[in-house]
Amino acid sequence: MPDVVIIQALHPQGVQRLVEGLGPGYRVVDRGGKPFAEIVSALETAEFAIGQIFTREMGRHSPVLRLLHAQGSGTDDIDRQALPPGCYLANVYEHEVAIAEHTFMLMTALARDLLNLDDGLRRGDMGPAGHYGGPERMELHGTTLGIVGYGRIGREIARRAKVFGMRVMAVKAHPDSELATRDGLEFLGGPGDIVPLARLADFLVVCAPLTTQTDGLVGAEAIAAMKSSAFLVNVGRGRIVAEDALYYALRDRKIAGAAIDVWYTYPPVGHLGQPGHFPFQALSNVIMTPHVAGWTNGTVSRRISLIVENIKRVSRGEEPVNLVARG
Repeated sequence: MPDVVIIQALHPQGVQRLVEGLGPGYRVVDRGGKPFAEIVSALETAEFAIGQIFTREMGRHSPVLRLLHAQGSGTDDIDRQALPPGCYLANVYEHEVAIAEHTFMLMTALARDLLNLDDGLRRGDMGPAGHYGGPERMELHGTTLGIVGYGRIGREIARRAKVFGMRVMAVKAHPDSELATRDGLEFLGGPGDIVPLARLADFLVVCAPLTTQTDGLVGAEAIAAMKSSAFLVNVGRGRIVAEDALYYALRDRKIAGAAIDVWYTYPPVGHLGQPGHFPFQALSNVIMTPHVAGWTNGTVSRRISLIVENIKRVSRGEEPVNLVARG
């Protein structure tokens, strides 16, 4: 019976779905969050492993490993040289629907100033105009959405934007005019078009992956080009957006607001700490969420289903879906 070892913490519901999906022909060994010695001990007999981290030492203790499966899309912390000979490395996405929904929640909340209205009413403050009126709030309908990173997530966001009646423009690493026409985009440019895109967007949504090319892509020039009425939403990676330029633009009201789900520092779980080097938490025009945009029951279910499929594929001698590398 092949061992399937979980080497990084997986939600109990995910573990249960994995056990049920694989069936009685596999033995699932959960070592997520356990001491390193317990992890490498389990790897000694593992044919399959699931986790986002894999080191040279882990590789030395994995003599029969056939498939290392990331729990998500990122494989930055997996040392390719650590993979045993012939071992596949695969990843999994399936979070684009959840992130697109989260993005629209954030955009709508920013446009309608939801959190500040809620906070005021809880304090008994109905505002200068009472229960009906006051400052006009923005509708999404008729606004321009600029998407930085037009991949799986960007396309899901664009589909929903059309339903909301938004104009959609985007940039991606390799622009494709046929894709732009097929998806009904008003513009699809490359990384060099960030500043013009920022200048036109009412909402600038960052959903690109972090690479050497995207690190700092939305820099001070792009942020300075944004309208004073515009909002920035980052559900990609923190470092894609220049932290200092974003903070000062928000503090000085050079832009209307921002919603941030991905951060610049990540304090250890269970420890106090701020997710950035600047006090974003002190700004009333910022919505903060702790990197949870893609974490839903749908994401977990779809990811486990694909991981199960890939384990069974490799068991049959086939290549896995979403192959990243091979040792």
